[in-house]
Amino acid sequence: MKHTIILTAIALAAAAGSASAGVANVRYDTNNLTASAGGPFGGTTHTGAITITHNATSTLNGIVIFGVSQPFTGALASFSATINLVNGFVTTGSLSTVLTDGSRYDASINGGGGRVVFQAGRGFRIDGLTFNGNFSNLVGGTNFGGVNVAAAVGAGASNYDGSFLLTSFNPDASGVTNQAQFETYIFPTPGSAALLGLAGLAAARRRR
Repeated sequence: MKHTIILTAIALAAAAGSASAGVANVRYDTNNLTASAGGPFGGTTHTGAITITHNATSTLNGIVIFGVSQPFTGALASFSATINLVNGFVTTGSLSTVLTDGSRYDASINGGGGRVVFQAGRGFRIDGLTFNGNFSNLVGGTNFGGVNVAAAVGAGASNYDGSFLLTSFNPDASGVTNQAQFETYIFPTPGSAALLGLAGLAAARRRR
């Protein structure tokens, strides 16, 4: 039994390491955001910072856990992100989402091959990887907008890996749009995933 648990933990860690190829543990979409290049946008070879902020029409349209939409009851209080680009490739950045119930999610952005891509009829999209992701001020220690995210990423866990996708970035001549969309994807780190798997196996063993 001990060998089975160890092998399962290793398998879970490996799966978490390649999680970006599958279904995210948690995903949420923020719409109608203001995105600005701080001046004329250079397209797929742009160098500079893209800043994304909320405006009066911005909304967080819900939370999906393991591909299933959840009964989200929260509302967006603020959103901010910075994506730093060099020749169209993502280098660094950060993101922060705060809900009206005080719960929030913050993460850092690294490149990981992320870049600017042209979308016919929709402007541009920018993707990349995130790390050091953390939920904080969760209601009851578990809920983000009324959704139990701790059940998906581990109660008390932190430093989540993940990814992001900025779409509908169709800036005007000054490099600004007010209709950008930002998708945030969250996975436990490999170590957290392994611990979650071990906890599940231990609970199953107790039930026998």
